[in-house]
Amino acid sequence: MDYQAKVYDLIGRMSKKIGVEIPREQYPKIEITEKCEPSYNLIFNSIQIPERALNSGNILGEEIGHFLRHYAEGKSSQRIGFGDYIRSIFGFPIKPSGRRKESQTDEFFGYLGRKILEQVTKPTDKLVFARDLYTREHIMNELKRARKTRRTSLDPSEKQEAESYRKEILKHQRAYEFADQVDLRRIDDYGTLFSLPNQEVRHRFFREDPQYKLHGRIKPGKITKRKSKSLNSEREKFGLEQVLKFIWIIGIFVLFILLINMNKYTGYAINTSNNSFNIYLIAFIIFFIFAVIILFNKFRQKKRQKK
Repeated sequence: MDYQAKVYDLIGRMSKKIGVEIPREQYPKIEITEKCEPSYNLIFNSIQIPERALNSGNILGEEIGHFLRHYAEGKSSQRIGFGDYIRSIFGFPIKPSGRRKESQTDEFFGYLGRKILEQVTKPTDKLVFARDLYTREHIMNELKRARKTRRTSLDPSEKQEAESYRKEILKHQRAYEFADQVDLRRIDDYGTLFSLPNQEVRHRFFREDPQYKLHGRIKPGKITKRKSKSLNSEREKFGLEQVLKFIWIIGIFVLFILLINMNKYTGYAINTSNNSFNIYLIAFIIFFIFAVIILFNKFRQKKRQKK
């Protein structure tokens, strides 16, 4: 069995699993390349797999998941736009009219493809499913490595590549986290799931309490928040605390300038008894205001930590 036939067999099993019947002639073209990154091209309906990943269940499952999502969503669409009409003339697959590309929703279905392929795979397929990819620890290590490369590298192309890699990780991270928490045993209609509009997918599954009843109403739920400690620490670096430090330094500098140049504004020498009291009073008021602001900020931080 050649490699394309092997992938087609996997597509057949996965499409059967989600309950979507796909004619063989509409299967994507399988391209094996040397250096490219794995991808699914919806315009040319082709899956590119690098030679190094021919037996990667993660990569195969993800790209097939992208194809299944595109096919199921297109089949459920009743409208055809002008761009879709032009594509159909040249034999390209039709994209649902008005579909707005959402990278995180696309990656959500890519990750679901991994999980579904793992369910239908056989020992004879000899596929390898890595467990540690895109865990939080792995993501943080990769982000640190990309930042270090951007900071230390002298090669502009290497810096740009590191930045692109960083954005790619962030694009996948959130979608993978929500897809990973989906319990496939509670999905009673895979076909409906793969054909849902992007917005509904996000409302149902990009939350702490996924809504599995696909034909029912979406219940109000917990607001989805990113709880990464690293993201919170990044916000703190440029938060109120840093602003206060900046104001403190500027305030001391301004006070110093005023003390030196007081005679220019008042017409009196700064060491006269009439002005010394006013100067000390101004200094006391400024330091008192800063002290109150800092204490208030510390109080708010402790209150947030208790929550």
